[in-house]
Amino acid sequence: MQTAQIHITGYLVGNIWMPNAECWKTLDYDATAKSWNWGEKGTLREHVLAATNDGDFQSCVIAQGEVVITHRKGARKVSRSFPLTMFKSISDCVHSDPDWFPDFGEEDE
Repeated sequence: MQTAQIHITGYLVGNIWMPNAECWKTLDYDATAKSWNWGEKGTLREHVLAATNDGDFQSCVIAQGEVVITHRKGARKVSRSFPLTMFKSISDCVHSDPDWFPDFGEEDE
């Protein structure tokens, strides 16, 4: 039996309730499971909008986002990822700075 899993990964980035406080959190959205719950597949844009409809943020975008598709056939597993920046239909949902990464603050050495 062959199965496929589709995940959207990256970071949700945006303002929270505190004005001008940009925050972030890790994103791992299982589009396959959501499609099962919805009863239909849904488009990439619908899934990205659902992933960014997060109660912690007033509004947010996805930074360093990828669509990861994993095919499984028996014990064999093959994954391939595609950057979200390659999909024009969701360009308004992608962080404008392609080099954005989370700031973990100063690290003690």
